[in-house]
Amino acid sequence: MAKAVKPRGSTSSISTSTFSGPTPTEAASVVLIGSPPTLAETVYNPQSIPAVQYAVSRGPKLPTQIQSRLMRSESECFCPPRDPHQLLAAGVVIVASKPLPYGSTEALLARLKLFVGTYCDVPTFWLDLIAHYVLLTWVYDRFSALPYLRFLGEAGSGKSRLLETCAQLGYKSIMVTGSTTVAPLFRLIDLYRGTLLIDEADFQQSEAWSDISKVLNSGYMSNGFVMRMVTAPDGTQDVKAFRAFGPKIIANRFSFADHALESRCVTLRTTSHAVRADVPYQLPAQFYSDALVLRNQLLQWRFDTWSTISVDESTLRSLDPRTAQIAAALYAVATPEFRRELPVYFGMVEAEVRGDRPQALVARALHTLTHETAGSVWWLRVTDVADECARAAQENGETWYTDASQSKHSSWAARKAVGLLTSMGFEVKRTGRNRERRVKVTSELLAGAIGRFSSD
Repeated sequence: MAKAVKPRGSTSSISTSTFSGPTPTEAASVVLIGSPPTLAETVYNPQSIPAVQYAVSRGPKLPTQIQSRLMRSESECFCPPRDPHQLLAAGVVIVASKPLPYGSTEALLARLKLFVGTYCDVPTFWLDLIAHYVLLTWVYDRFSALPYLRFLGEAGSGKSRLLETCAQLGYKSIMVTGSTTVAPLFRLIDLYRGTLLIDEADFQQSEAWSDISKVLNSGYMSNGFVMRMVTAPDGTQDVKAFRAFGPKIIANRFSFADHALESRCVTLRTTSHAVRADVPYQLPAQFYSDALVLRNQLLQWRFDTWSTISVDESTLRSLDPRTAQIAAALYAVATPEFRRELPVYFGMVEAEVRGDRPQALVARALHTLTHETAGSVWWLRVTDVADECARAAQENGETWYTDASQSKHSSWAARKAVGLLTSMGFEVKRTGRNRERRVKVTSELLAGAIGRFSSD
């Protein structure tokens, strides 16, 4: 690994004084708003007593301290989560051990790219994007919406290696494996509020996947929660809201059926190919020691930059609102050079997503049903639109009906078409003696739908 450059005026000191006072509130991270703000982060060092403490920063230019509690006032204090099951020691939750100087953001990004490129064989652009996503995880609480980083490909294409590498670099990484049951999963996410890493293959035959899907569907927004029934101390059942917001890094074999979830993913499509000769098959001890140094430098970077991170969406206004929303966080942490590449990349992602959305199938069906008929206004039968969508989907190897037991002429299929047509701004009403549903298509609305939802 490249050596760290000159520090930015931040050092660490150890405080082992005995605290007395109020019973502390457990919190993996604490932000006390002020000028400058005070930030406390859980760190783990098996050589220290206690092993789990806080690294505390009271300003970018001030020395950091390692201490077991953080006092907010005489009546309120915080401490890191107790770890009776040794989850930090086991690497289930991965944190830094102490802040270390990192030089500049550009120098830190260069070391992150070098580390990822040493152990993973990915294109240059994706080395940049993965390194920037790692940065994003360390300040994600500055944003109200986040993208997910996703590695999509068949078994043996390098997804698991990428996931493990990112786990060693991310902010309070929580690696969810097939042995994880649902009960502790939500508590871990809610307690540590870090970066969740998931290999979908671990859950293909698991009932836990439906619960994890709920976390993915709600966890990209800062107000995202998952509601679950929990047992209270007196044995009664109660409802608890578990916070789901945070960065997510996912390994998939197949795209998500949910198009909304799919559109929130920044996706590297991995392929099976001959791996570079210098990429090790087994991870050496140096992998973990170098990763710890990088996590420690990233912790100092969080302390130095947290209060300066802000969102500037002006350059992203040409993108669709949903795309701009998830691109904004990456753009905020990007270097000037990478900022020039991001709008181009997200423009291509947007075009691909538009072509994959079910509305795109409907727009193409409307065009097929009207392009050989003169006029500027057409009243089409909804069942004809649904039939054309089904035909085109089958031709393209896609799925139009999510319930295989339904025939393509069922009322269920018509209702799906009605919902999509209405969401696209078309008027649907029952007409004629048979009161069959028809959709009013105008040339102006059709042109707008094709422009919005077609990738062509």
